[in-house]
Amino acid sequence: MKSKIGCSGGAVSAQEPNNHLVSVDWLQQNIDRKNILLIDASPTPLYVKEHIKGAISVSFPHEESISHGLNVSYGGGGDYYFDTAAPYAWQEASRETFQAAYEKWGIDESKTIVFYDEGGTFFATSMFYSLYYHNFPMDKVHILNGGITKWKEKGFPVTNEVFNVKEKGRFKINAENETIKATLEEFVNAGRDPQKHALVEGLLYAQHVGEVRPYSKVGHIPHAISTPFADFFNSDKTFKSPEEVQKLLDYRGIRRDQIIYSHCGGGISGSVPFFAIKILAKYPDVRHSTESQMGYLHDSRDLPFWTYDAPYLLRDTQWLQWWGGQSTERIFCATWAETPAEPATNGYTKA
Repeated sequence: MKSKIGCSGGAVSAQEPNNHLVSVDWLQQNIDRKNILLIDASPTPLYVKEHIKGAISVSFPHEESISHGLNVSYGGGGDYYFDTAAPYAWQEASRETFQAAYEKWGIDESKTIVFYDEGGTFFATSMFYSLYYHNFPMDKVHILNGGITKWKEKGFPVTNEVFNVKEKGRFKINAENETIKATLEEFVNAGRDPQKHALVEGLLYAQHVGEVRPYSKVGHIPHAISTPFADFFNSDKTFKSPEEVQKLLDYRGIRRDQIIYSHCGGGISGSVPFFAIKILAKYPDVRHSTESQMGYLHDSRDLPFWTYDAPYLLRDTQWLQWWGGQSTERIFCATWAETPAEPATNGYTKA
């Protein structure tokens, strides 16, 4: 493969990054360039087990990730920027907190930043969104397509040696990009007009229909369209092509002329549909709700939550009793939906 000389003087593969994705072959050929900052966005246990040589972690060091024998690492940088004083989980702290984290991680405008995780998951996209929101030059931010899984599949080496940042980052957050973030009130109001807005939910379908109860209520925000984050990946954990993503969106009835609101439970897995719709499919107006269902459910107005999408999908009572039975709870260690909520009318019926 031909190569050319970059501004840093090193050899650069002719296969340039595309749609903010880089291949494992590109990374293998460019990993030793001085201006490459490789960041493993996975939770601490995964980084400690193995990672790509030279990659730094944005999660707690191992000794800080264990509390009373439990792993408390969240991945996606959240160990350092989640607000532990917030009334509900996974909420972002102040600009100053992010600024300190970026400095610690070596985030600098002179660097080309490559995030990765296991592939097929949401830690790298969460980091991507954070830099996008804080107005980092996005032509220098990429995700390793397929993550470490694809890297190992190619036979490239991994290590468990811990790497530290060589120099502090100098990127300063001067203003946030509010065009890609939805406030809670904006998010709530958008759900009242499903023709003009599309609430794209990145959670598992079982959560969408209320089979499990991870929060105070089961189900989903009214008119939310179930698009599990895994749907945007191929079986080898690489992202689907822009054409395939568009087919998926067409199938779900998510139109280019709508304002898109990506969300999930606490704002992390929803970063995958945000990336796929905004970056890959290039929809013009995509906004992410970092508060997502957690913020919605903690609203003092006791906002409605639904467990099915159309009136004719009302579940059989016997079926509900079986899945909601105590014996099933003991088997699966989960709390299950017992009654359906108010039906949606958006016509979406398929997982």
